[in-house]
Formats: sequence, C-alpha cells, structure tokens
Amino acid sequence: MTTDGQEQFVTQQGPTLGESNVGRRIGPVVCREIMYHPPDVYKSGSFWDNEEDEYIEIKNISNAAIAFADTTPGRPWQVRGAVDFDFAETFVLEPNHSALLVRFDPVKEPARLTAWRLKWEPSAFIPVLGPFRGKMDNSAAEVNLLKPGPVDRESGIVSYVMIDHVAYRDAAPWPAAADGAQASLERKEPYLFGNDPANWTPALRSPGRSPGSGNLPSITRQPESQTVVGGVRVILSVAVSLRSDSSPLYQWRREGANVPAGTNAQLVLDPVNVRDAGRYSVVVLNRNSSLESIPATLKVLRPATIVRHHEGQNVKPRSGVAFAVGAIGTGNLTYQWNFNGSPIPEATTSSLSLVNVQAAYTGNYTVRVTDTIRSTLSNPALMNVLVRPTFATQPPSMVAIVGDSLELRVEVDSLAPLSYRWRNGTAVIPGATNAVLRLKNVQLSDAGTYQVVVTNLATGSVGTNSATSTVIVMTDLDQDCVGDEWELQFGYSPNNPNDARLDDDGDGQTTLQEFIAGTDPRDRQSYIYIDAIRVSALGIKLSFMAQANRGYTLQYRDTLDKATWQALRQLSGRDVAKPQTVIDSLPLGEIRLFRLVTPQQYNSTENNC
Repeated sequence: MTTDGQEQFVTQQGPTLGESNVGRRIGPVVCREIMYHPPDVYKSGSFWDNEEDEYIEIKNISNAAIAFADTTPGRPWQVRGAVDFDFAETFVLEPNHSALLVRFDPVKEPARLTAWRLKWEPSAFIPVLGPFRGKMDNSAAEVNLLKPGPVDRESGIVSYVMIDHVAYRDAAPWPAAADGAQASLERKEPYLFGNDPANWTPALRSPGRSPGSGNLPSITRQPESQTVVGGVRVILSVAVSLRSDSSPLYQWRREGANVPAGTNAQLVLDPVNVRDAGRYSVVVLNRNSSLESIPATLKVLRPATIVRHHEGQNVKPRSGVAFAVGAIGTGNLTYQWNFNGSPIPEATTSSLSLVNVQAAYTGNYTVRVTDTIRSTLSNPALMNVLVRPTFATQPPSMVAIVGDSLELRVEVDSLAPLSYRWRNGTAVIPGATNAVLRLKNVQLSDAGTYQVVVTNLATGSVGTNSATSTVIVMTDLDQDCVGDEWELQFGYSPNNPNDARLDDDGDGQTTLQEFIAGTDPRDRQSYIYIDAIRVSALGIKLSFMAQANRGYTLQYRDTLDKATWQALRQLSGRDVAKPQTVIDSLPLGEIRLFRLVTPQQYNSTENNC
C-alpha cells in the first residue's frame, strides 16, 4: 500500500510461499529523475509546451555493471509508457552510474548534444541516449523500465519483466513544482519504491547529479487573499527566508495550473480581470527541494460593463426604432438613455423604443449603466432619420453685366452630410460641389439656366433637384452699369453713360437703380417697396411685388439708431414677376423696422446701392 492509498502488487525480493513477504525488489536499475514538464517557452507572443527539454535519468544502483543485452539477439531492454525507447544490445551501464534518455539522437546530432550538455551541465562521463519516441504528458503518465524475460516455448513470444515503474501525476500528493515550475521529479533515495509520491521530491533539474542536501526554502509570509474590483492593479506576493544554500526560484499557480511568466516573488495582474479570480499559490524551490505556499483566494468583483453595445441605424421617417444593450455588473443595474448627451425622460431600462421618428430624432444615442461599484457609458450610436433634402432657399435668377461676379446660393434643410452637384443646363459644372456656386468675370457664354442636385443618405446618388434659375448676361458698351439690352428695351442709348443718372418717371429712382431693381423707369408707380404690412395671428405679414430675375433680402432691426440690419428672409429671383409675402412671428407689442434690398445681401452690412 502506497502513501496515497494505492494498493499495488510488485515483484518481491524472493519467493515466500506461506510466509510473510520479504520486501519489494528494487533495481538493479531505477528511474532516478524525470523531467516531464519543463518550463514553457515564450515564442511569437505566446507560451508553448517545451518538449525539447524532457528527459529521463536511469541509474544502476548495484555494485556490478549491467549489460542491456539478452542471450537471444533482438530482444533489448525497453522503456514503455509515456515514451518508448529501445536500448542498444551493446549498452552497458556501469555500477552506480546513470544514463540520460532524451528526445533527439545524440549520435546523428552532435551539435544539439553539445548545446544540451552546456544547458543542463551533466557529467561528461554520463552517456546520453536517444531519441525516445513520443512525449511525456504534462498531467499524468507512466514510465516503465522493462527487461526481456522468459520466452514462451510454443508461441515464441518474449515476456518482459518490470524493473521499475513510475505513474506520475501533476496533482497532490505528487509535488506541484515538477509541473512546469522549473523543477524535475527526483527520487529521494534510489532504493525507495518508485511508484509512491512520498518517495519523490521536486528540485532544480540535475541530470546525472543527486539533489542537494542543504537547507530547504522557507516561506516567512504567505500570499494573502484579496477582494478587488476588476480593472485595478493587483499584486500577490510571498516572502522567503534567505537561509537557503541557493537563490530560490518561483512559479505561481492558479487553480493548480502554472501562470505564464509568474516566476518572481511578486505576481502582478495589471489590470486584473474577472477571469483572473481563483485560488493562487506559489511554488518556491532551490537545488535541494521545494514547497508550495498556502493558497490565497482572489475575488474579482465585476464592475458595470457593457458587453453588447447598441448600433447606429439609418431609418425612414415615421418608423419605429429600438436600441438595446447587454450589460453585466455587481448588484442591481440601472440604466439612463441619453440623446446628444442629454437624459431622455423615463428611458431607464436596458432597451429604448422610439416611435414615429422625425428629422429632429437624428443624433447620437448613449446609455449610462450603473451598478453598486461604478457607472459606465456606452459607445455612441448615431441614428440617421432619412429625410430627403428640402430647399429653404432656391438658387436665384439674376441679371448681370459682362465682367461681374455672381453667387448662386441655396439653403437646404435635411440630414447631413449633404453633397452638391451644380449644372448649367444639362452639363455638370466641374468642381461645383458646394452650396454656393461662384461665377467670376461672367461672359455672355455663362448665360443660361442653372440647377443644383443635392444628395444625402436618404436619396442615394439620384438626389433632389432645386428649382431652375436663369442667369441673364448683358453687355455694357457705355460702362454705366446698365445693361445694353435693358437700355434698348426702355428707349435709352447703350452709348450714353449719362442716362444712368436720369429719373424720367420722377419716382426718386435713377435709371441705374431701376435696372438693378428690375422696375420700369418710365412708370412712376414701379419701384421697389413694401406695399403692405398687416398684423395676423401668425405674426406680421409683409407683401411686395418681386420683379423677374431679381433676388431680395428682407432685413430688420429693432431700434431707430444705426444698429446693424439683420436678414429676416432671403428671397430668390424667379423668371417672372410675382407678389411675395413674408411672415415675421414678432410678438404683439414689439417694435421692428423693415427694409427690402436688392440684390440679395448675405452679409449684415449696409447696402450701398
């Protein structure tokens, strides 16, 4: 019966029929050291199983040389179990000497053998044999040393005799330090039974050498249990007595598994994650032996965390929309949805439903999740309500003189971003991709019809077309700023610059001012003015006659002094004269001054025409 409670039937030193057993037969060759789980290697950003440094040491514990040959050729000694190896029939193991079994062929790979000896420093007199086949399992496996036994006379099958047997594990009562913690399994004494965990100790690997006999490491301060919030920096530490004969090595373990890179007196988890919670211990070892600390429990509280964010959407007007998040945390979770950073009243669950959405609903939606530890804000999700572009201001029709500079401008209410494509007739104007089309030094060839196509997410590439504006370009032979075509229409000479200063109808407007306003210079009643101001339930209604191909700005100011005039409404020129009405929602009892100017003014400066 072994110390771990396993009942085993093993070869005895001799037959004792009817008498008490005389004891287990040990040797003459035994497994003295097993390196079944060397420390993992770090390569390409990850830790990998280190198969190359596995080895087995066997030792002849007798005072006589052992020949690994049999009287019948072809029946070598063997190692079977975790790995397989067949000894050469010529191999002889000298008394009280060891041999090492490795994964490579030392005969065919002499450079590798040299490197291996430099790394592990075995005695130069110890033979290195290989390669064994397979690999030693990091969790549990058997190592069996077998020698040829009797041959069945009828079948000719060779039976093998178990010389030594070790069934190791990486769990107690087998020592934890041998499980990747830089230690190997070393037999405490060669004559002790091999398949009993009490007879093995973990110590720094020493192929071909017996473990040391000095002081064992001593833990003076055990790791302490902690309860922390996920995301902080956690340090687990151990203190060790320095009375040992050699500097100690460390291997931290979590739930019985080695922690990669946890090979110092301190284990730093930064930041700690919920999945890092568990029982931690540290194996401390030196060349003599090792011991494992008392486990410390690390509890990691999960702070409010959004694990599934809601996503942005493009939706049609008047449709319904739903947002939802998935969140985890400690204690009860509460929610508050926000629109463009402001809380949405009564939106306090994990989902948000919106009905009959309109253009004003376009914006960023977030949700703040709060638990007993903290609150966290979700990623913003942009909802676009797909409203097609609508024109608040159409491109104006206008009259220009050759050499003038013009601006065709539109104002659009819609979902941004907007794209613009201006056209002259049916031809797209290269580079004209803004809300304002500027025409510099216009010529007669620039006359024609203009239109802009505005696109957004709602329209796709087709877009929405503006109204058509007409640009009339006239020559000015006498350079009096009055178009020749207009002068001829009303009986003036295109070669007389003085007629621009005339006021033939006596309405107070010069010929030049009548040209700019598009009014009749022969009609005393034809001039630019606001012809009606009325008070209605909607506000103040202002009316005037808009002339063909002329744009207007209706301006206001609230005092009689020289305050700046402000634009109330821009009115684009159209191809024909027609009455226009503008409503100003000025509260009753307020005083406001109005004036009408042409051409359109896009700045708040005085009109000098």
